[in-house]
Amino acid sequence: MNNKYILILVMSVLFSGMTGCSNVTGKKVEDARSTLPLFKSESDEMPPKVVGHIEINGQLHELAKGGYTWENGNTVVTTDAASPAQIAETLSPINVEPESEMSIEIEQSPSITIRLWEGDHSSFISEGNEVTAPTQPGEYIYEAIAKWSNGEVSFTFVIEV
Repeated sequence: MNNKYILILVMSVLFSGMTGCSNVTGKKVEDARSTLPLFKSESDEMPPKVVGHIEINGQLHELAKGGYTWENGNTVVTTDAASPAQIAETLSPINVEPESEMSIEIEQSPSITIRLWEGDHSSFISEGNEVTAPTQPGEYIYEAIAKWSNGEVSFTFVIEV
């Protein structure tokens, strides 16, 4: 009979520990989302149409849209798109001078992360919408990940230095 009470006590402690961990993790995710802006759409279209551009030397070039995730209440829409390296195969590179300043413009001011793709791997370049072209000649594939509290979109562009 003593073992029965010990087993109940141990199970209670384990259960409350698991519940506490999941609440902390959920709260951190919720807090991170609350710091992002909300994408506001005038239609109920899921996902909303989001357009992005890159400005280089005063000229705007449209970004190629890749995968996305959108939430609207209890509805979540997620796509599995080609990788930026695969999307780049269909794009014409934008010719730029070495160390040109490039500015990414995506409507409704999302949080932006920029990644550089080499083959099937990417590396972090920066947070924010500004990036500088490399000094070495070559073709470079970039991914701009735009995040709002209710969605995320991947955009791709290619430059030739």
